[in-house]
Amino acid sequence: MRAAWRGEVQRLRASGELLDVRDALVTYGVREELRVRGWDRQWDPAPEEAWDQGRWPGSRDSGPGGYPERLSARLDANLVAQAVAACWWTSLPAITALRAWRDANPGLTPRRYVLDEKGLARLVGPLAEYEMLARQVTTTGAIWRAGVTRGLAQATSSSTSPQAPEQRAAVPEQSRAPRAAERERRAGEPT
Repeated sequence: MRAAWRGEVQRLRASGELLDVRDALVTYGVREELRVRGWDRQWDPAPEEAWDQGRWPGSRDSGPGGYPERLSARLDANLVAQAVAACWWTSLPAITALRAWRDANPGLTPRRYVLDEKGLARLVGPLAEYEMLARQVTTTGAIWRAGVTRGLAQATSSSTSPQAPEQRAAVPEQSRAPRAAERERRAGEPT
């Protein structure tokens, strides 16, 4: 019975119906982000340099404030490898062009953070070219952040929407029984 219940919990977590722990929330969100981008497919493995510590060419900070908080989650190794490969292979043409840009413009240093539309419109010449290329690089950090956002949106929407009777029926009776007994016990207590 416990094995069946664990299997049902895993199924609910994978489908986004039960995002009760951080790892499930982020995993669901990352899978959804890859699906929405059309990247939920088999990729050639990413080369070793894609896994190197440090920043990819074209990667940017979110702005002067950055992301002050960190969030840790345990993700399936295959999902991580898929995300890294998808980011690498879709960004490779821009990364290659950015390396060539850097070699051709050794004295220029682009800003580390993303410019708003106004700032982008003021750029001309090589810095405008750099910005255009940098916007074509998708880092794994962008996928992780989008995954957290998607996971939170799913958890919020599923927790605020009423559960249909057929969804409630999918929860095994023994999991409802302790809660029902607790409600009955509390109903008999004086207030």
